[in-house]
Amino acid sequence: MFDDFRAEATGILEKAGVKTPLLEEPPDPKMGDLAFPCFELAKEKGKNPKETAKEISLRVKIPKDSIFREVKALGPYLNFFFDRGKLSEKVVKEINGKKEKYGSSKDREKVLIEHTSINPSGPINVGRIRNTFIGDTLVRLYRFMGYKVLTHYFVNNIGKQVAIIAWGKSKGIEPSSELMEKYEKYKDQSDFQTMFVYVPANAEMEKNEEAQKEVEELLQKCEAGERKSIKLLKDVSSKCLEGQKKTMERFGVKIDSFDFESNFLEDGSVAKFIQRMKKLPEHREIDGLHLIDLSKYGFERRTGGTVFQRTDGTSVYIARDVAYHSYKLKLAKKNINVLGEDHKVEAEELKQILNLLGVLKGKELDVVFFSFVNLKEGRMSTRSGETVPVDAVLDEGVEKASELIRKRYPLSLNKIKSTAEKIAVAALRYSEIKVAPSKSILFDWDEALSFEGETGPYLQYSLVRAKKILEKSKKKLEIGKLEEEEEFELAKKLTKFPEVVSKSVFGYKPHLLANYTYELASLFSRFYEKCPVVKSEKEGERLALVQSFVHVMRNCLELMGIDEVELM
Repeated sequence: MFDDFRAEATGILEKAGVKTPLLEEPPDPKMGDLAFPCFELAKEKGKNPKETAKEISLRVKIPKDSIFREVKALGPYLNFFFDRGKLSEKVVKEINGKKEKYGSSKDREKVLIEHTSINPSGPINVGRIRNTFIGDTLVRLYRFMGYKVLTHYFVNNIGKQVAIIAWGKSKGIEPSSELMEKYEKYKDQSDFQTMFVYVPANAEMEKNEEAQKEVEELLQKCEAGERKSIKLLKDVSSKCLEGQKKTMERFGVKIDSFDFESNFLEDGSVAKFIQRMKKLPEHREIDGLHLIDLSKYGFERRTGGTVFQRTDGTSVYIARDVAYHSYKLKLAKKNINVLGEDHKVEAEELKQILNLLGVLKGKELDVVFFSFVNLKEGRMSTRSGETVPVDAVLDEGVEKASELIRKRYPLSLNKIKSTAEKIAVAALRYSEIKVAPSKSILFDWDEALSFEGETGPYLQYSLVRAKKILEKSKKKLEIGKLEEEEEFELAKKLTKFPEVVSKSVFGYKPHLLANYTYELASLFSRFYEKCPVVKSEKEGERLALVQSFVHVMRNCLELMGIDEVELM
């Protein structure tokens, strides 16, 4: 909707003789709602920017039915001011007409989004869950925009970590008693049980050459297609995955398809693509290694290229990734991967190899990279057992929220726990979504689980307050003009929701939606404090504005995977 107003202002300027004007929003609302900077135009004409702004203002004519009440020159800018009454009336009418459909689209093409894809070696930690939150938010945004979205999860069950765990179990290595004691609450969860074995098995393998040899032999058997060995690794990863799935379900995340890496060895597609890569002009064989030389495309490797097959005939991960992406690109022409920033080079190399093979012809593969979540104590590592399982963080948040609810409301234990779970999920999801994917996060337990300030629970609370206003009033909603500053600023912010959704989707920037939602909640708080609704002279009109806020806030929370609550 705000884009429509921008287009109207652009049309007004074009009729005044300004070609393709670029409009911006002034930092201070008192300076206008949209502004046209005259610096470039003045430079072209060899004039002063202030004089240019003044000259244009004299030529501008505002149509009678315009959303703008005034256009005037302020220094080197030409500033547009909304007609507050018209804007508030228009936005409230549109939102209350479309309700939850406001800002959405329909009937678009199919998109496949792969996200999370965490190694099946232990529980999901607070760093890797960021991949899940970003991916799931993008899934929700794309669906809201009318795309048919498929969600996939690549299970790396032929990796060395899984082989170490399988080897450790076959040798009867005892689970780490230290970790079992530390995470006693979760000792019956399969992902934690996997980590309890992985840490001591890895420690043993690192100091035992014979163990290293046995692990490598196990991987070679899998590569050769030996079903017994493949099943062994698949069983280990499947068990861990069951625990990881339960964690994702607590955060409202659902995956359509879990794709096992071993499938592409068993069906022969990895072998097929290895042969195709060997026929490429860029193929090189150096000391028994098979590589793709991508130097002319800007990828230099000390080995002389990107290795896709080892000297013993086993494939490297990128070969299996080629087979996997060929499979995915048949399911949807547009694919999106969410990956950690440490995979940037490999992802670009993969894309170039897919191009050389002709797999990407007429199709699109985009990657959303995210920076890591670090702890004040240092980096997280499942291999050494130095990790912060997100289950533990979430449970701490549930306890904290339960305590606060218990003090305020006489509710049943089940009601307290279910509400507290929603609040804790909101706190964690929002704390990691609100930061741009490209920026790292220094995870702080207290800050993430805070229920005040720029947090998920604050957003839930703003919706609770709005719904309470609607419940208290017995008057019908009325569409009318609202001109108080707090009314207008809230209404204007509501007009920007469709634009924010579009930028969040197509720019792969879910943090824009998160930041917008907080700003919207803050403006509602100002409106709530300054403009009484129930029993006021403008009760019906203000109720309609509150209802508009409820529709948009519900959409925002749903898109971020945050449940609304009935009390706070």
